[in-house]
Amino acid sequence: FFFFCLLMFKRKEPPPPNPKDVIKYQKREMRKNQREMDREILRLQREEQKLQMEIKNLAKRGRDAEARRMAKELVRLRQQQDKLRQTKTTLQCVSNRATAAGATVSVSKAMAGATRAMTAANAQVDMNSIQKTAMQFQQQSEYMEMADEMLDDMFDEDEDDEETDSVLQSVFDDIGLDLAGQMKSVPQNQLPQRSTETELTPNTEDAELNNLIAQLM
Repeated sequence: FFFFCLLMFKRKEPPPPNPKDVIKYQKREMRKNQREMDREILRLQREEQKLQMEIKNLAKRGRDAEARRMAKELVRLRQQQDKLRQTKTTLQCVSNRATAAGATVSVSKAMAGATRAMTAANAQVDMNSIQKTAMQFQQQSEYMEMADEMLDDMFDEDEDDEETDSVLQSVFDDIGLDLAGQMKSVPQNQLPQRSTETELTPNTEDAELNNLIAQLM
């Protein structure tokens, strides 16, 4: 029971910090430090103005030794301001690098997520099935193209026949004939022909009669 209680109340290790949260916190702290430096620079500038006025007053009164000491203090204040400005610039550079690092982390996570998604998708893909489907698609496409060409040729022939009939009908209309009647009564490869029967003359008819009588006798 004692060990069970220890296990129950044992402190859990905190999860690892999120890089984005860490970067956000550090940037917030750096901005805070920069604001403090700005306030310190303003304070030093006010001190500098006071020292300048005191140095002028001492110089007017001929107190050169005190004016010299104040001048040294003025130089020291200006040096402090320069150092604070340099430190502020350094913090700004660090903040920019932290922003870039955060962007790198975001891109890295995005790439990792995309890689996992692509890996899962590719695991579901059967390359042999895709290749087979592509071949079938190409084959069916070729069949469809062949069928379209055959239909186009057939319709072209029908259109040619219709145009031919139209031309013939126009010609027959000019000469007073009916194309439909001609096509039904006469084969297409044969033109209407005139009758060449020879009329029987009286002499021919008499000769045939005499011939028939001779056979009967």
